[in-house]
Amino acid sequence: MKKSSFLLFLLFGTIFANAQFPYSQLVFAKNNNNYSQSNAKKNKTKTIEITHFKKNTEKVSNKNYYEYLPNGNFVEIRNSKRKTIQYFQWKNDSLLLKHITIRKGDTSYYEINSYDENGNKIGTEYLNGKKPKIYWTIENKYNTSGKLIKSTAFDKNKKVNYHYEYDFYDDGKPMETRLFNKKGKLKNVYTYTCDPKGEVEKDVKKVNYCTSKTMHPDGSFFEVVETQEKGKMRRNVYSYSADSLLIKFENFDLKGKCKYTTIYTYNQNKKMLTYQRYKGTNKLQYAYTYFYNEKDLVEKEIVFNKKNKIKFTSSNTYTFFE
Repeated sequence: MKKSSFLLFLLFGTIFANAQFPYSQLVFAKNNNNYSQSNAKKNKTKTIEITHFKKNTEKVSNKNYYEYLPNGNFVEIRNSKRKTIQYFQWKNDSLLLKHITIRKGDTSYYEINSYDENGNKIGTEYLNGKKPKIYWTIENKYNTSGKLIKSTAFDKNKKVNYHYEYDFYDDGKPMETRLFNKKGKLKNVYTYTCDPKGEVEKDVKKVNYCTSKTMHPDGSFFEVVETQEKGKMRRNVYSYSADSLLIKFENFDLKGKCKYTTIYTYNQNKKMLTYQRYKGTNKLQYAYTYFYNEKDLVEKEIVFNKKNKIKFTSSNTYTFFE
């Protein structure tokens, strides 16, 4: 996860806080799951502490701790309210090997990823419980171009639960995705074309996606994504600025009427300033306004109701440790 992703993570509030567990239990949980932080110790990590205040007050709600590498990858995340500690082990800057969640001193969740020589994820094992056992496995296959062509899910008994197959056009864009159940029967077909053809069996669900892009002279553009299912069309329109920031999203119903609109604004550093959600095109449902500190981290958030009156305000402070 890069630094930009790290800051975005902080912005949208998937927040984790401090937890204190007996050291012996923590070591026991790590050792019994063959966990190693050797890759983290080779690099100097940084830690950020975020203090969250209760809505409309100056009372501390909780404190969150993130330890991360210079490239922005997480090494450790703590959450006091959930009483969890998460550990991350990386193969390199972009490939996650292990993700472990320890709850009350015991492993509650364990994800192990494996990759081929090209960096393609070929397998993931999911484990849970105090003495973790595999409850779900994903195996992936790729073509010579590195495109995922098949993904199979296995249950705890190593029996196939479902699998996906993927086809691509010569330019690498997706052409068709097929979902099969545990008996190998075709259930869903997803196609990606603006000229859908062909028929499928009655008990097979078919959905087609058509995406078109229109450029403006100033470099801004919009994309229209049309979803066709059982002869009915749904449409979403995404509008972007010249530097590819999403500034407007519109969702239309089957009759072509706009159901809701979302408008986004940004500061000069491309950080979101406002988020406004409307029913139809102009009936406000709610809105958010963000204020940032000198490091472009959210310092204050104001939430507005449908009458455009302040519903509540929340704030954060940050402490950095080198």
